[in-house]
Amino acid sequence: MKRPKIYSNELRDQRVVKLLLPLPLIRQMDHLLLDGVGGFSTRNEFVREAIESYMLELTHEPAPAEPAEMRQRRLQLRPVADVREEDAHVDFSQERPALSVADTALTALPSEGPTIDGEAHVVPEPLFGMHNRDYPSLWAARRLAAYLEEGAIAFEEFAERATEEAWTYAAELQALEFELGMKLTALFPTNVDKRGAASGAFRGFAIGSVSADETGLRADGPLFLWRIIGVEPRDESVVVGLRREGRDLLASLSGLTVAQPHPPEMARAFLAHLREHAPPDYWGFEHVLQTVAERPTRAELVGAFQQARPDWRESVAATNAQGYVARAREWGLIAPKVVEGRYELTDFGLEVQQGGGA
Repeated sequence: MKRPKIYSNELRDQRVVKLLLPLPLIRQMDHLLLDGVGGFSTRNEFVREAIESYMLELTHEPAPAEPAEMRQRRLQLRPVADVREEDAHVDFSQERPALSVADTALTALPSEGPTIDGEAHVVPEPLFGMHNRDYPSLWAARRLAAYLEEGAIAFEEFAERATEEAWTYAAELQALEFELGMKLTALFPTNVDKRGAASGAFRGFAIGSVSADETGLRADGPLFLWRIIGVEPRDESVVVGLRREGRDLLASLSGLTVAQPHPPEMARAFLAHLREHAPPDYWGFEHVLQTVAERPTRAELVGAFQQARPDWRESVAATNAQGYVARAREWGLIAPKVVEGRYELTDFGLEVQQGGGA
């Protein structure tokens, strides 16, 4: 007689779920697995952890900061003269001055500098929705301009240096978030408990990546799609530089800060750049504005994206739709909150949607 299979309670409670994921996301996940980031060894572990973490975010309000963290932030934000006697042991001379919104402004580029038009093939697709803010990418591009003042730099070195600086910058932004009561660190790496995964996400979705095959260099990510940066092989490495149109864009966005929404004149400059140099990404803005002009619910918004791109599964359409909503809010095009469950354009967003903007 055939003996019945015996399963543990844990196995008995599990089910097989098949998911369709975008290829760039799979590649990014596999890259982290190969590097041993986060302690994961299989895709199953990685995806399960990601789903459980996201469900916690969706179903629970964020807790206030830890008491010790709140106390430290208050100390940093208070003038020295206001510190109580029991706090007198704190050495304020060793602390960096608190970051202000003005300190986050992108500085002007040097009048001249080397450019690289680039040889990499970039897939002409809208940006994946995990890219949900544009300021971090523009900040990274401005950091590249600073590195180039020291001479040519390999793409990997640029990505590593910018990511490390992003951690420090994000920590300073968190103190500013506490002071202003608004989210400023979206897309920047902040999860110190999963530093490798957070670094990988910033590199993948704020900067981009380069690979090589028999046809040559291939690149993806916002800085490549926007034609801000270019790469070329040189001395057995891949060097990176600003493209001419990238320098022009950064020059037009000089003074842009992390504060949201960004000024209309800068939004127009950014959208005009996308319309000319990154049509697939501009399409996403166009489509989200066209859809939100009808005051849709979330389901209607996702449905509109899926109808426009039938090759996208519902999950992909939902992620991309929310990414473009977040970015449109960043540029002041969509109202920051839904009204009676429906998205709405701002006056500026309506102007852009009707053709009076970019």
